[in-house]
Amino acid sequence: MGMVSSFLINQVVEEHHPILNSENCINRLQKRFPCTICKDICPTNVFQQVRGEAPKWNQCINCNLCVTACPSRCITADPANLKSYLTGYDNTGFAAVGCEMTDIPVKIRESCVASIPWEFIAFLALRMKVAILLPCSKCDNEEGKKLLDSNMEALTQFLGPELFAERIVVVHSGEELPPEMTGDVTMTRTEVFSRMRSQMTTQALRAVANVNVDDYNGLFYRRLLADASVRWYNAAQESGGKSSFGVKLPHFTSKCYTCDNCVRLCPQKALSFGEPKNGKRGIYIEPWKCTGCDVCRHVCMNGGIDEMRYMRVPHLTKLLVTRVNVRLCENCGKPLRPESKDNLCPFCRSKEKTKARNAGTRREGT
Repeated sequence: MGMVSSFLINQVVEEHHPILNSENCINRLQKRFPCTICKDICPTNVFQQVRGEAPKWNQCINCNLCVTACPSRCITADPANLKSYLTGYDNTGFAAVGCEMTDIPVKIRESCVASIPWEFIAFLALRMKVAILLPCSKCDNEEGKKLLDSNMEALTQFLGPELFAERIVVVHSGEELPPEMTGDVTMTRTEVFSRMRSQMTTQALRAVANVNVDDYNGLFYRRLLADASVRWYNAAQESGGKSSFGVKLPHFTSKCYTCDNCVRLCPQKALSFGEPKNGKRGIYIEPWKCTGCDVCRHVCMNGGIDEMRYMRVPHLTKLLVTRVNVRLCENCGKPLRPESKDNLCPFCRSKEKTKARNAGTRREGT
């Protein structure tokens, strides 16, 4: 193969596959519960799960299943793919999404409906009515179906039953289409590919939400949704109503003593601690950043997080605060386990014992 041909092929591979941020990978942050989700769902075995071996992007078909499936969002879609998302709907008050097997005109089409992040569908639903076309009875992608079920559960929980019924129409194979779909226009494969290759501009992103293209990462769709949830909340406030959205977040128990493992190892830095005050300490969760990856629970040293639980928040940028009892080491100020019988952490207790032992040895020597 010629040098020029190799360069062009490498450029295509480089430009049209997801981006992996291995620093946020669950397997890098903890070892007790290995994650194989990207490997299990990839139809072309791009992810080898071998230590030190990079994904085989030359086998990637850019289906984006790994992007949506990754719990920690350490896999990001090719930025060029965003163009079709940002231009695949308009202000007609209706949008339809589907997969390659959908023979009906749709605004946004992926190789599998599960490839479309539930956060983006929720973002659309806060702006207009959305039809989700599911010809899944014709499909044999079982892993894709599992991911789709998970996405639909998250979408239902986020919107709540009333808003879901108002804004989401699910159309299975053989079912009649809602009349609003008559205005949709089918995009040919050539048009889709052209959009993917076209330059995505910062202005296009900022027209949708306060997103900087230079800061594009795995939380892109959640930033879109967070911005839309704030607008929804403000509109509800102006009309004298309320807004409520369901997101899966870590549930802290009384066993938490703020050891900070969860804060340090959270892939998206969704957790933080306040300053101890009057024997209490606040745990702050930023819902828009928390992807429900479960790393915090896996690395918890004392059962301080018992589960990931759907909780209701007025909007995604609203800090969720949990206050827990905390005792601090009288020497170094580090948090103590609830069962500690004295006011010293294990390290300081060991130092005190060593100091006492050395003092006793010196007395015996004299």
